[in-house]
Amino acid sequence: MSTNQTTTANAIERRKATERRTQESSKHRDERLRLQRERSRAAPEQHVARYRAQDQERQQTSRALTRTSFFRLAFEYSADINYSAHSKIAIGPMDQICQYCQALKFRYEPPGMCCSLGKVVFLSLLSPPEPLQLLLAGKSNEAYHEKPIIVRYNFRHGRTSN
Repeated sequence: MSTNQTTTANAIERRKATERRTQESSKHRDERLRLQRERSRAAPEQHVARYRAQDQERQQTSRALTRTSFFRLAFEYSADINYSAHSKIAIGPMDQICQYCQALKFRYEPPGMCCSLGKVVFLSLLSPPEPLQLLLAGKSNEAYHEKPIIVRYNFRHGRTSN
C-alpha cells in the first residue's frame, strides 16, 4: 500500500468513527470512555509484566546455555576454540608467584594450591648425562643418523616428531 493510499484509508476511517460517535447515545459514550480509561490504565502494568516475563525467560535461557556449554567442556577441549575470549571465562594472566614453591599461578587461585601450602616439595631436575643430552638436542653425529629412523618409526605408528 502506498503512502497516498494509506492517507486516504485513514481519512475514511476517521470519518466513519466520527459518524459512529455522533450517532451513539450518551450512555454508550460513557461506557466506551470508561473502557478506554481502564485499558489505558492497565496498559503500563501489562507492559511491565510482559517485560519482566521476557527478561526472566531471557535470563533462564542464558543460564541454561552457559550451564550446558560448559558441562564437561574440559574433557572435550578443542585447540580451534578461543576459550579465553568467552565472556564467562575471565581468569586473567598467570602472573602471581606461589609463596611456597615459586610456581606461577593465577591471581584468584587459592594460595598453595600447586604444592599443598608447601607440603609437597618439587626437586629440581638434573640435566641428563652428556651423551643423552647431545642425542636429545640433535647435536651429535648419532642423532643426525637416528633422526630419519625415528621419523619413519613415528610415521608408521601415527605419531609426530621434530
